Amino acid sequence: MRATSWSGRNPILLLALLFPVLVALGLWAAPVQADAEPAAAPAQTVRNPLREGVADPWLFTHHGSYYLTYTTVDRIVLVKAKSVAELATAPATTIWQDSSPERCCHIWAPELHFLNGRFYVYYTAQDSSSDLSKHRMYVLESRGSDPMGSYTFKAKLATQNDFSIDGTVLTMPNGRLYQVWSGHLNGSPQSLFISQMKNPWTLVGPTTLLSEPTYDWEKHGLVNEGAVALRRGGRTFLFFSASQCATPDYAVGTLEFTGGNVLDRRSWQKSTSPVFQRNDANWVFGPGHNSFFTSPDGKEVWNAYHAVTSSSGAPYGSCGGDRSLRIDKVSFTEDGTPKLGVPSASWQNVALPSGDPGVAPVPDGTYRIAPKNIPAGALDVLDCSTADGADVSVWNDVGSACQRWQLSYLNDGTGTYKIINADTGKALHVEGCSPDLNVNVVQSGYTGADCQRWYVDRLPGDHVRITSKIGGRSLDVAGCSNTPRADVRVWNYWQGDCQKWKLNPV
Repeated sequence: MRATSWSGRNPILLLALLFPVLVALGLWAAPVQADAEPAAAPAQTVRNPLREGVADPWLFTHHGSYYLTYTTVDRIVLVKAKSVAELATAPATTIWQDSSPERCCHIWAPELHFLNGRFYVYYTAQDSSSDLSKHRMYVLESRGSDPMGSYTFKAKLATQNDFSIDGTVLTMPNGRLYQVWSGHLNGSPQSLFISQMKNPWTLVGPTTLLSEPTYDWEKHGLVNEGAVALRRGGRTFLFFSASQCATPDYAVGTLEFTGGNVLDRRSWQKSTSPVFQRNDANWVFGPGHNSFFTSPDGKEVWNAYHAVTSSSGAPYGSCGGDRSLRIDKVSFTEDGTPKLGVPSASWQNVALPSGDPGVAPVPDGTYRIAPKNIPAGALDVLDCSTADGADVSVWNDVGSACQRWQLSYLNDGTGTYKIINADTGKALHVEGCSPDLNVNVVQSGYTGADCQRWYVDRLPGDHVRITSKIGGRSLDVAGCSNTPRADVRVWNYWQGDCQKWKLNPV
């Protein structure tokens, strides 16, 4: 028998013929591939405030997305985001701007309500004059079921012919609609009124005075306004804001429906004290004009509100553009009473609402880190020292390696980063690992301690807020100095330009 020669035969054909035999004999194994780098897991917490320049927030979820509108003076805008963490920087889309001189201007407190398959926008507006008593309420109707629009003008709400603002819709279990708003009637202080609705744009029947300032906590300026309904477990509540917004004592109270005629004020029980108010220890003042939203999976109820703070923690109030959006989870007692708790501090983590996917981390990289108040500066290690404890400050950018920092997401479930100096290899470090206020920032060898871990939250204008995991204080140019060499410390976040940092890739 002549031996077979494989000389000159196709080796690929040979391998194909032998492959089943090799596998059966266990002599073939697939090449071992290196484990893929795990995808960066989004952080599971956020920190208040969520978005700056927000007053009278109306926040809701719809088909898995968040939608936010708020007072913007000359138009109505809507912000859409997949996570509350995106609300800080998501664009505001104009969904309505009116050319009518009667209602062109001073647009306040828009709200969106989904009724009969369409969205209705309730808002307050007037002409361009400075006489704010001309405010009246109006309604828009969506052409479809998308909250982003488009919209058509539907009607002017026929309230009493006087100052009328902050309209909201109360839907009762029997399906009847009621409009609740704030205004004046026959010289009354600013109070809450209610009227039944024939349809989403028409009031019918009498107008009833529902609530006026009666308790001391409502009289820091005689105001009841900003009502919003919450129904839970067979109970119906109207939450409202009381006192003047320019005071730190602007606060939230409740009216609970106790049965009977909805239009009879005796059917409503007012809280004798605020259910949500200033918290001086947390540096939060004038919390109010709130709305409620459900988590994306529908399991939780959350409170969205505006408030202000100050650079020193001194009590402060404002009706201006320094108000900001904040959120906190609502809890309920066994009998269904909603509890809003206290407004959380800027240094406290707030867990994402249930079902919220979070956002992708800020990309790893090497950056020049500059504060907004010194845009040409750079976070710098003093004299480029390699010593542990060397001071960190802001100096003129000269392109030095000790003015460059490597940002790395830790991807360990904490949502934090390490920030390592590109020249010295040392970590940005809160001195003494102290959780206290006004502590110096230095460099030190990286150990993974909480005082070397930082949250990096996106802000508008490609800036970020950098917050220490220990104590929750934010990276801050001491005294908001704009003169290099400016010292860097940690301080409570109050939205100052000296606490907003730009990551400039290098």
